[in-house]
Amino acid sequence: MELLPRGARTRLPLLLLLLLGLSCRVRAGDDRRVCRGMTNQLTLLGTRENHYKSMVREYSNCSVVLENLEITYIQEHQDLSFLQVGPSLAWRIMV
Repeated sequence: MELLPRGARTRLPLLLLLLLGLSCRVRAGDDRRVCRGMTNQLTLLGTRENHYKSMVREYSNCSVVLENLEITYIQEHQDLSFLQVGPSLAWRIMV
């Protein structure tokens, strides 16, 4: 079983660069939203669409992630613009 669909593999390097850039960005005067993060590891939460919606709910408008930033089971048509996390991660990024 493949963890990433074919189209997602080509987007993975871009996603990693985006996350690196966001983690280095610091802006003065930001309203910081602290997010819990996830500890699902590679567990699929219901359908792929429900899993995606769960990630959007968890990470939208998030400035700080306390646990793991897990981006899993992304499909080619899904928009990743909700990932505006930065500059603080307390644990790790799992893609």
